[in-house]
Amino acid sequence: MKPDDSNLRGDGTAARLAFNRALLNPASVALIGASSNQKKNTARPLRFMQKHGFAGAIYPVNPSATMINDVKACGSIDQLPDNVDHAFVMIDSAGVTDVIEQCARKGISMVTIYSDGFAEAGEEGIQKQRELYATAKRLGVRVLGPNSIGLANVHSGAVISVNAAFEMDNLTAGDIGIISQSGSMMGSLMSRAAARGFGFSHLVSVGNESDISVGEILDAMVDDDATRVILLFLETLRDVQTLSNALERARNAGKPVIAYKLGRSEQGDALSQSHTGAIAGNDAAVDAYFRAHSVIRVNMLETLFEIAPLAARYAHLRPETWRDTPVRVAVITTTGGGAATVVDNLGLHGFVAVAPPTTFISHMAARGLNIRQTPVIDLTLAASSEQYQDLLTEIMQADWCDAVLCIAGSSAQFHPQYVVQPILNAVETTHGNRKPLVAFLSPEAQASLQLLQKNSIAAFRTPESCADALAAFFVPLGEHQPEKSSSVPLPDGCPA
Repeated sequence: MKPDDSNLRGDGTAARLAFNRALLNPASVALIGASSNQKKNTARPLRFMQKHGFAGAIYPVNPSATMINDVKACGSIDQLPDNVDHAFVMIDSAGVTDVIEQCARKGISMVTIYSDGFAEAGEEGIQKQRELYATAKRLGVRVLGPNSIGLANVHSGAVISVNAAFEMDNLTAGDIGIISQSGSMMGSLMSRAAARGFGFSHLVSVGNESDISVGEILDAMVDDDATRVILLFLETLRDVQTLSNALERARNAGKPVIAYKLGRSEQGDALSQSHTGAIAGNDAAVDAYFRAHSVIRVNMLETLFEIAPLAARYAHLRPETWRDTPVRVAVITTTGGGAATVVDNLGLHGFVAVAPPTTFISHMAARGLNIRQTPVIDLTLAASSEQYQDLLTEIMQADWCDAVLCIAGSSAQFHPQYVVQPILNAVETTHGNRKPLVAFLSPEAQASLQLLQKNSIAAFRTPESCADALAAFFVPLGEHQPEKSSSVPLPDGCPA
């Protein structure tokens, strides 16, 4: 486990760039313990990088093989060229400390350790991890892990990971970075989101965080031009000062950080601790910490990636202070039942579906569309796609609501031009920056979801995740919730 005098990277620009490149954008990778048996996990990283087009140098290290997947293998680390950017260690834990020493001799300063049997394995493993960290610090080697399933640069194809999710034929490159304290969930999030058309820049599994922490990886992603939104899957908070500094840099850079954290329940807290050897801490304190550092915390796993377009497009509209009145949402629907499910969930978060004022109703009537003064504007069989677009355009410029929610029925599945294209046109016409607009599609409509996602409009598959996203978005930047700000102790290491 990481001591208090943690080995933070240098503050200089050169040190930062070198760290970021070796971690997120390596041009050469050594695979220590790579297997020639394609059925083994340790054969995956080489196969993945070949499959996904990594153009850099790959050096498998295996004393029992001369060629692996048509790539010449090195019999030992000593046979590697000098100054390889990144090494991925896939051997028994007993030999890992020796590998760190060998990497240091070859000038390899960035090492990711897949091997387990460290802090997550009890007292003996904790001591072994301390010794590993002490050796790495003494030699100037930075360590991701141990017990890390690896990481990936989707743009370059540097898939330094054994996660089976990378078996997929095509990785979708995009602007979302993922940092996960669960290796398996890193892949699960990617596969779920990729099915919806979301693309990623980097995915990183932190493992036990013996050295490199979530905060340092977040800091590197803030500097990364390919990353616009950063998602966190967390089981605990470690090295909180580094994390706090990185979150401040992310906020200043206009890069939203969205978090899903386990440990809300007593049993969930215990499971988080046993999984990585960490102590998850008081969840109310974590909630306050996220608020204080402008992290958008979601309660549903699917919301973690679904909210990304909302957070990115409308980051400048997040409130600065708590409201004295409920958030007013203009709800436009082509399905009465679908609207009711979302409005019900919004109500649980203290939001209100607001009816248009009489002046707006008269305004729209003069434009050829008759609507009623009800909390939900129901256009089912009552408006053309052109009228729908006109209505949205006018609402986006009105001042009687704080957000716009478009709910689509069956047309979203078979006729997206009727209910999805008007949304795209309205956002483009108004430049989409005066108030947040989101969509909920009641049927299973993958094509429409992907069309909205492609155009950076947040679209949701369930009413619960839609309401969760809006509620998380409207939590004020950098403010504690008044009734919780002073009575809850922060997690160990959190600044008061």
